[in-house]
Amino acid sequence: MSYWASLAVVALGIVTVVSGGVGLGLAAIAAGAGWGAFVFRNASKAASLLEQWQGSHVCLACTRRF
Repeated sequence: MSYWASLAVVALGIVTVVSGGVGLGLAAIAAGAGWGAFVFRNASKAASLLEQWQGSHVCLACTRRF
């Protein structure tokens, strides 16, 4: 959902730049891109942690990690 919000802010910034509000439009584009990068970084970090957690299960029958 946050990806869509950041994409909407970038689109709104582009519309604002085309309409004549260059400073406000560029600020909106930068804010949307920054938020998108922040969300992407957090999502990739969460995926990495999930992968680590899934790899740390212990087999109860053989007492080895799998």
